[in-house]
Amino acid sequence: MATELKMPQMGYDMEEGTVVRWLKEEGSRCQKTSP
Repeated sequence: MATELKMPQMGYDMEEGTVVRWLKEEGSRCQKTSP
């Protein structure tokens, strides 16, 4: 299942990024203060 993620913009011309490490288990909830 595809899910859209909002990533912080690292530069003015940044359009894409790559997730290199996933810290959450599948199905777990996320909060703004979570790493």
